[in-house]
Amino acid sequence: MAIESECIVCRMRQALDVCNFVDADENTKQSILKRVMEILIDGIENDTPDGVGFLIQTELKRLTNHNDPYKKVKSESIQKALELYPKLVQMVENSGHKLKTAVELCIAGNVIDFGPSNKHDIELAVQQVVEKEKSYFDFDEFSKELHKARTVLVLGDNAGETVFDRLLMEQVDKKYYYSVKGEAVLNDAIYEDAVSSGIDQVAEIIDNGSPMSGTALPRCSTEFKDIFYSADMVISKGQANFETLADEKRRIFFLFKVKCMLLCRKHGLPLNEFVLLDNREIHKN
Repeated sequence: MAIESECIVCRMRQALDVCNFVDADENTKQSILKRVMEILIDGIENDTPDGVGFLIQTELKRLTNHNDPYKKVKSESIQKALELYPKLVQMVENSGHKLKTAVELCIAGNVIDFGPSNKHDIELAVQQVVEKEKSYFDFDEFSKELHKARTVLVLGDNAGETVFDRLLMEQVDKKYYYSVKGEAVLNDAIYEDAVSSGIDQVAEIIDNGSPMSGTALPRCSTEFKDIFYSADMVISKGQANFETLADEKRRIFFLFKVKCMLLCRKHGLPLNEFVLLDNREIHKN
């Protein structure tokens, strides 16, 4: 079995979301959903080299004639995050532990994700992540590494949460690289999204050379991989980056909210948990 049952439902919803994002008419919707069903039926037994999800996203671009079908919702999510930004800055300033609060808020931003769901309450997530007791939160090791590092690579995820990533990078002065996708995929950030969020004010924006969600190193550029392996510290945002890099041997700190039951079963993480994971802890198990 190449894909799980939950993935089938999720991929169909993503396809319908894309149809709605680009205002497709009913005939176009039917054609697109039929094609996605064909890919999924075949994918139950036979996965593609780059994965069923990547093939579906490629087909959605072709069938809708949109190179970036999430462009509008990405722009809206960035704008909403920027409107919230002054409040986030004030929360950090009023905190007795500024870096820890910035990390928590950075993780909260990961809820702005149109992959697992098209519904997210970012202000509720901000409240929850600060108040909630967290079982997987390797903050002490994270803080030590960040203060010790000279160069830091941050692996971006969704477009809206780039504003929250900026807030984190503003807390400790370092040489930051901020990676985005090589081309539009889902609502992941590309170069223009990162600039819209003000990332260029705190980091050098680089693209990873890959058209895929997450950070699939075999599909990334040589230039990106050079920075990935030479940076003193790597901070990874989001589930997709975690899924593609969980087995990577170099040290990585993963920041994300657990939004998928498949991830829960595979890695033993509780659903809806806000996590900061040092992958050295993962490799101990």
